[in-house]
Amino acid sequence: MGPVASAAAGAGRTSVTTGGALMPSRRSTTDVVPLLRGAGLVKAFGGIRALNGVHLAIYAGEIVGLIGPNGSGKTTLFNTLTGFLRPDAGTVHVGGREMTGRKPEEISLAGVARTFQTSRPFRDMTVHDNVLTAALFSRPGGLRRAREHAAEVLAQLDLEPLRARPAGALNLVQRKRLEMARALAMSPRVLLLDEVASGLAPAEVDEMTALIGRIRTEWGVAVCIVEHLMRMVMTLSERIVVLDYGQVIAEGAPRDVVGMDQVIEAYLGRRASAAWRGGGGADCG
Repeated sequence: MGPVASAAAGAGRTSVTTGGALMPSRRSTTDVVPLLRGAGLVKAFGGIRALNGVHLAIYAGEIVGLIGPNGSGKTTLFNTLTGFLRPDAGTVHVGGREMTGRKPEEISLAGVARTFQTSRPFRDMTVHDNVLTAALFSRPGGLRRAREHAAEVLAQLDLEPLRARPAGALNLVQRKRLEMARALAMSPRVLLLDEVASGLAPAEVDEMTALIGRIRTEWGVAVCIVEHLMRMVMTLSERIVVLDYGQVIAEGAPRDVVGMDQVIEAYLGRRASAAWRGGGGADCG
């Protein structure tokens, strides 16, 4: 199997694709309002369109994998959805409320939290105080309730033993957990995770995968995850959206999407993709 399709083994879910053509998600045809929706998003840097008419919707209770080659627009999409970038065209809605062009803190308070590829804690503050600061920002009820919520988050992410340690003294795995803890402390309805497994060892990836699953089931938070580790994406996601050159080229059930010609070509290139198909799926790179 090739590097994309090999990850599909064992991920048998109902397809929303037909004959390799992109079809709308079944959820999008109902009256259910998505927790987060980006519609027709365009963002250009100079003459390059990093996003070119992107549509993405995240619904309650689901985990969505957002994948694509390097430079396909994934982080730009996250930045646009969360107010760090203003779209040149298109709209952002949170829970049915238009938030296009709003500041990041406004979108956070509306229920959308995110992590960054590079963690950004207050390095001189303790782990506890980093999480407490986030809880105070978003949780009504004053210091007592914020402390209670921070304690819950620290326990959920196995950070309680490190509560008194300065954030600058954490290792990579601990920093990534702290990044997630600060996002969760803001009581989001939607959590956007940007390469939280990058740089982790295989056993650590498995632990992170299990943690994200618990966040969805125990906290009721919908998750959209950008990740290059297809094993993690296939394990967690009910639905996968594929970006290439700033456009959605595929969407649907994981097992179906990773076998689509346009997805294989996006990752391997046209010539390598043809060789992969012609060789019966032999790895070509």
